[in-house]
Parts: sequence; C-alpha cells; structure tokens
Amino acid sequence: MRQLIRQLPPLRWRDERIRELRATNRTQKARLEALSAELAEWRARAEEEPRRDGVGAPRTGPKGLPEAAGGPSFQYMLESERRIAVVRRKDGPAPLRISLAGKLYSQSIARAAGVRVPAIYGIWNSIEEIDLAALPEEFVLKSDRGSNSKGVFPIVRAGDRYQIAGIAEPVTAEQVLDRLREAKEARRAPAPYFAEQYLHGREDGEVPPDIKVYAFYGEIGHVHLRAVGRHADNSSVVSKFVDADGTDLGAIDPSRTIDPTLALPEAFEEVVQAARTLSKAAKVPFIRVDLYETADGICFGEYTTRPGGTQWYGVEHDRVLGKRWERAQSRLDADRTAGMPLEPDTLEPEDLPSSRRPSTDRIARRVHVAGHVQGVGYRMHCSRTAERLGVAGWVRNLPDGAVQAWVEGAPDAVGSLLDWLATGPRNAEVTGTQITEEDPQGLSSFEIRR
Repeated sequence: MRQLIRQLPPLRWRDERIRELRATNRTQKARLEALSAELAEWRARAEEEPRRDGVGAPRTGPKGLPEAAGGPSFQYMLESERRIAVVRRKDGPAPLRISLAGKLYSQSIARAAGVRVPAIYGIWNSIEEIDLAALPEEFVLKSDRGSNSKGVFPIVRAGDRYQIAGIAEPVTAEQVLDRLREAKEARRAPAPYFAEQYLHGREDGEVPPDIKVYAFYGEIGHVHLRAVGRHADNSSVVSKFVDADGTDLGAIDPSRTIDPTLALPEAFEEVVQAARTLSKAAKVPFIRVDLYETADGICFGEYTTRPGGTQWYGVEHDRVLGKRWERAQSRLDADRTAGMPLEPDTLEPEDLPSSRRPSTDRIARRVHVAGHVQGVGYRMHCSRTAERLGVAGWVRNLPDGAVQAWVEGAPDAVGSLLDWLATGPRNAEVTGTQITEEDPQGLSSFEIRR
C-alpha cells in the first residue's frame, strides 16, 4: 500500500522536490567547504605577506579577498560598485546599472545594436495572468529580474502536461506556475514575467553553450565558457576561461570545475565582436555580456551588471581586469564629454523597419524538398526555424526520401522559411524544391509529423 501511495502524482512531485533540495544542500555544503578553505588560505597569506607599502599585512575585503592597495583591482572596483548601488537605491532614482539588469530592457538594447535576441511570446505583470496553453510547444518562462536559474524555466509541452528541464516527471500547468510562485516568494523571481523562444545548441538535443564575456566598454577582459550538464544543477557545471584571442587562461577561478577540453564556440569571433558592441551599447565601464551559441548562430541572453559569487581570479589577472576597468571609465567619460547620450538606444519589436515587421496578411505554401534530407535533423531544424520566424504549419518525411512541408503566416516570414528550406541544416544536401501556392488553413503552431 505504501508503494502505491507513493505513486500518486502529488506525492511523486513532493518526493522529487525533496531529492532536488537534498542534492542542492549537498552542493552548497561542498561549495561552503571550498570557500572556507580558500578564506583560510587568504588569511594565512595575509599574516605572512607584507603590505605593498611595507607596513603590516594586506587589508582584506569581502569574502577574505585582498582589497586594492595602491594598484588597479577588479575585485575592489566591483565591491565598490555594489556598495554605491545600495546608496543610490536609498537616496535617488535607480541608476542605469539597475535598469540594465532587466532582461526585457537589455534585450531592447541588443536589438538596437543589431544582435540577435530570442523571440518573445508574451509578457505578464502577474503570475495569475500567464496562460501556458496559448504558448508554443516549447518555450522558456522567465522573471524579468530573476535571480540565476531559479527564475528561469525551460519548458516543453508533453500532451496536457509540461516537462520542465531538470524535473523528472511532467507537471500540470498549475504546478509550473507554483514553481514560479516559489521563486517569487524566495525573492528570486519578481514581476514582470515573460515567455521567450526555447534556444537549442548546434547539435540535436544539445543545451546551448553558455558564454559569459567580461567586457569593459568595448574591450574584452576574458570569456567564461560554461557547459551545464543538468539545468539548475550547479554540480554538473564545468568551465573554461579564455582571452579575446581564444587562448586558454587556465584555472584562474579556483571555485570552478575547470575542463580544459571545452571547445571554443564555432563562431568565436562573432562572440567577441557581439560582446564588444553590446558592452559599448550599455554605456557603462564594465558589464558581463551573457550570450548563447545556438543552431541559428550567436544569440543575446542578458546583461549581468554585478556578477555574484566570488569574483577573484588571482593577483595578476585581477590587476589586468582592474586596468581595463579604469581605461574603460576614461574612454566612457571622454565620450560623454563629447556629447554622447547617457541612456542606451533601445528598439522594441514594434519599432522594427517595415521590411522586418511582420505583415498582417497571411499566405500558405506546400513545399516538396528533394535530396539528402532525411536522417540529418532536417525536420527538427525546420520546426525550430519556423517557430523563430513565427510561421505555422508542419513538416514530414516522405517514403521516397524527400521531405514535405506546409508553411503559412506573414509573407516575409514565409519567404524567409522558404529560403531556409532550399538549403536546410549543415548536413543536408538539397537538390531542389517544388513550391505550390495554397490557401491558409488558419494553423496556429508548427509541428513535426511522422
């Protein structure tokens, strides 16, 4: 009887949640032990090493890390920014850095800078307004100012239920919203909330590599490559640090699990250029630019104004980053003196030029695609491209080795998908397409048919 009772959905969900919390607790304990050991090491060094001015031991800042003592220091500048932000929040309007932390605002800056951003499916001011049934088959539910992965939920529809990344069993729509409510109560997911495009890596089923670029008003400090084995499970994360040329910087962060075999993004030059552009667009001396490498190229994630956790990379690299911060501040001050606006340029979807704005008309096309188009992920990539473009319809394999697709939507979007169908994904070899004009059927989503 006990075994049967434990199979009830609410109890299964409870047991799964308990296992997650226990695993998180173990991870946090291990991290606490590592940080305690690191703190003890720094305290021992503080007692043994003389200060740079030759008097006494070096002062230590938050987390036991050394403060600046006569030279540039990234750690010191970052801690100063945090303290100043607290004062500003109490004494005046929110500074620019606070605004940049909003995901929707930062996406509008990236859009204006010409960097690709995920499609937005809906924005809500409260959890009660969210209608999951009106969203595509896969999407990411987010809080605009959510704290790390606790306010981010990658979701795939599974019949009348929803599969959340990192959760073993599919859950109901109400249980999805309950997860978001828990994050809100823990102050990790304040309103507003939005649903955006579910991004995929270059390979089938791959989680997009997470790329965090430390940028100083157009200059790159370092690039943190981060691979996540399981969503929201920090114990499965491995890292690699490289400079703007892709040179491995080694284990500069002792608090991370370093994997030197992590490959650079295929479009690494595009990553660096996008980060330079976005850091200048933000109009602050330092910001972390979070990017993803997807099947469709490099995509903007968000700005991180003051990265959390221990931001200590050793004395030498801390000094290098500190110098770049100081140089960035000097360049930024010069640009402002020359008349540069204080606020970044922004561009919302409705502000796009007419050539890129979705049309209110609707067309439909039936497409026959010949060539080596089966067994190469053609249908999956077609579905993702259609969702990104906002095109409805379906795609299926034919017995003769060809692929057939039905596409309908705005003329510009359908035209873009037809162009993609003529090429397909990297491993496909399209030898020809036959396109037939059809009447729209009023489809609202895109699906893969068997």
